[in-house]
Amino acid sequence: MQNLFIDTSLDKVFTKSTGRARGSHPKIQSKSSYQVWAPPLFWGPWVEIYAQFGVIGPNPEKHVTKVYVSFDSNTQTPSAFEVEIEGGDTLVSDSGPGSTIVTITGNVATALRLRAKSYSFAQNIIVSAS
Repeated sequence: MQNLFIDTSLDKVFTKSTGRARGSHPKIQSKSSYQVWAPPLFWGPWVEIYAQFGVIGPNPEKHVTKVYVSFDSNTQTPSAFEVEIEGGDTLVSDSGPGSTIVTITGNVATALRLRAKSYSFAQNIIVSAS
């Protein structure tokens, strides 16, 4: 029972579990790129592309996170498509291929989700968030 934490602060638990000080990694992202399906003329499913679990430090309510999101077609017949990204300060709509910056303001736990639709043929979209 070496992972039993009784009468231990959350900071000590986090440090012992991860080997890092709490707050040193305010975001968790396990993948660098995601595949999103863009059906023709209809919105595809929402795909989570980024997660943030809040921030630690002075004035966390004034913290601003900027997430760079890029999206490109990975299809034999690429064509124009549209993406929507929700979870930031505002809903972002953009045409692809391209990129955008999503802003998250304050000490919030949130996840960015993206969906896409193609203007002609169905296609696979490769999305990266950093």
